[in-house]
Amino acid sequence: MAEPLNPGNLLKHVVILTKHSGCLRTTLADQIESVARNLHERFVVKDYQLEDILEKAKSKPEDGVSHLIDIMKRSQEHFDEFIQCLNDMGYTGLVEKLTGMYMY
Repeated sequence: MAEPLNPGNLLKHVVILTKHSGCLRTTLADQIESVARNLHERFVVKDYQLEDILEKAKSKPEDGVSHLIDIMKRSQEHFDEFIQCLNDMGYTGLVEKLTGMYMY
């Protein structure tokens, strides 16, 4: 039987994205295409990842956001660009919520 994952062992950006995944899905669902394209332009999201995000978002935008969250969990650099992207797009309240729980 596998032991549950200890959140203390997870990287901070993974904890943040996991804790706020519901909020992110709700907040970004209407703008997932714009957010994903912006991250693609910043070379954070690859061509095939953008296609996957947009395909999932066609039927259910929240699923596209979930896929984007999974991609952002892969590295601190991806997360940092994600935060900067959200800030540049005017999601300052969301950025404060995501970064306010840890000194960044």
